[in-house]
Formats: sequence, C-alpha cells, structure tokens
Amino acid sequence: MAWAHRPTLKNTYKMHRLKRFIKDFLFKIVQSLISIPFIDLNKIHLAVVKKIENNEGVFLTEHKRPKYSRDFRIQPQKTRPHPKTAIVLQGPILKENDFTYETVLFYANNFKDSIIIVSTWHDENSVVLNKIKAAGAILVLNQPPSMPGISNINYQIVSSINGILKAKEAGAEYVMKTRTDQRVYGLNVVGYFLNLIRLYPLKNVSAQKERLIVPNINTFLYRLYGISDMLMFGNIEDMILYWNADLDERVINTDDTYGFNIKSFGELRACEIYLCTEFIKKTGKEIRWDFQSSWDVFANNFCIVDYHSVDLYWPKYSPHAEIRNRYYSANNTHQMLTFSDWISLYSSCYKLPAQGVLTYREGESFNDFNEE
Repeated sequence: MAWAHRPTLKNTYKMHRLKRFIKDFLFKIVQSLISIPFIDLNKIHLAVVKKIENNEGVFLTEHKRPKYSRDFRIQPQKTRPHPKTAIVLQGPILKENDFTYETVLFYANNFKDSIIIVSTWHDENSVVLNKIKAAGAILVLNQPPSMPGISNINYQIVSSINGILKAKEAGAEYVMKTRTDQRVYGLNVVGYFLNLIRLYPLKNVSAQKERLIVPNINTFLYRLYGISDMLMFGNIEDMILYWNADLDERVINTDDTYGFNIKSFGELRACEIYLCTEFIKKTGKEIRWDFQSSWDVFANNFCIVDYHSVDLYWPKYSPHAEIRNRYYSANNTHQMLTFSDWISLYSSCYKLPAQGVLTYREGESFNDFNEE
C-alpha cells in the first residue's frame, strides 16, 4: 500500500511548476512594492542583508560608487611631475549608463596630465564616438580581425596594440592599458604604479626595460602563467613588446576542456596564458609548465597589486560582487594572487604545492577560468 501513495512523475512536475509560479508571483509583488515612491528601500535592503547573513552564517559588506563623473568631487593629491603617460581604453563602447563616455570624463578630471585614448571599432555609433572625442579622448577606430580567436582574444590584441602605438605616437613614455567596460576610481594611480616600478627594479631580465604592473583581478595564484590581461601599466616599449603578439588563430572546442589539471590547462595557452607566454618567450625565458617557473615569472617580470588599491570597478558577470575570487572554505584554482602573495613570491618565501594536490573543481571548465 505504501507504493500507492508515492508521488508520480507527473505530480512531481506539477508541484515544481506550482512552486515556481508562487516564487514568480511573490517576486512580482516585491517588485511592485519597491517601486512605490514612499517605500524606504534602504530599510528593506538592510532587512534582506540581515536575513542573508543569518541564513548563511556570513557577514555581507557592500560599497557604493558614483555612476556619473559629476558626482565624483574629490580631487587627486598634488604630486611632483612624472613622465608623460597615456591611458588606453580598448574594446567595444559600453553604452549602458554611458559607461565608457563617463569613464573618459572621470579620467579627464582625475588624470589631467595623461593622454586619454579610446581604441575601439570603426562601426561604433558615430554620435557616441563624437561625445567621447568631445570629452577629451583620442579615438583609434580599428578594423576587426577576420578570426576572433579563443574568447575573442584577437579583438583584444588588435585594439590594445593599436591604442598603445597611438600612445607612443602622442609622446607617451608610459601607458596604462585598460578596458572600455572597466573604470579606475582610484586617485594618483599613475604615481602609485611609477613608484612600484622604481621600488622594485628588474633583476636578471633581458629584453624588458621595467616591471609591468598588473592588478590581481583574474590573476590566479594556481594558474600557470595566468597574468590578467584586463589592466596593465608599464614602460611604453615593454607594453608594445607585450601586446604586439601574433593573432591566435587556433580553434579550441571549450566544451571538451572539463577535467583538465593545472598543467594540461596551462598547455592550452588560451587567452591570458597565450599573451603571457608569448611575451616571456621574447625575453628569452624557457616556458616550463610548473609552479616554480610560473611563480618566477610573476615575481621577476611583473608586480601584482590588489585591484582594490586602485578602486577598479568591473560591472561584467558579477557587478555587485565587491570582492571576487576570494574563498574561505578551501584553496582552489580560482584563488586570486594578492599583493601579499606577490611579495612572498618576490621574496621566495612560498613553498611549492605538492604535485597533483591542486586540480580543477569538479565540473569546472575552460570557460570558468576565462572571463572575457
């Protein structure tokens, strides 16, 4: 008789649909309530945050940044003159909230002595481009590559190198390459990066003039040669050397990359790893797919800074995550390489992980590692 009372597949499906209907209905009610003008959204928000903290046993923090340059009223600290620097924003124009345009306005105010260059595509909206030009940016309009490459890496190479070459033409000695969908809110960032280059001169490195500065967003401690390609600062000649890479015309089926280990994933040389290893080869170093050689590159050729130190905002993928890729339950392949990690690598303090201890999380794929 117990068999007869078991729910059928049909009844289970009906129950699932009913639960989903109730959730959607309640969500619509909440949406309607919060649109009422006299509702105190801050109180509702605080109540939701407290509920999440109690349910999940966590402390939840947040941070607000102004969307528009008119609301950013603090000014950079006055500093001694520094070498001519360019800021290159590369990629497609982000039109939502006038993001790229407003970013140019931010930089025109916060980096008054810097050349601002937007390296984008020739078919972008002309009205938007004219606004960006009027805001003070030099425009570089590129023809897209015939083959996008893995995760559109070739688009990034084309727009980056052409923007950097324009910076050299404009007389820049240093350049900060960033993206059109990211914004640096920090002040005196150029001076900060130049001081790091001065404080940590290169040792026993050929073909590279000075250290390249990279934030740790998408730079992982346990990804071989996995230097982030999002924001990079350095001597103009080093930046040209780095970004003047051959286009990657390989085809990789990313659906087939589940279950890779650290070494086999690195050997794919996809995206950031491709760019870094191409650069390292130009400096005459041998590429060996192990932690020792990868960490030596991190320590000797680059300086990795916490992206919070420059107040870098990136609305893609996880726009409300103030801290990305920091874990407390266990080490994994997505663990960010922090500035304190870099100091330990620079000082040769870290012991190498045991061979085979670190592998990809179950179900993790190539796409989990590449947020392009």
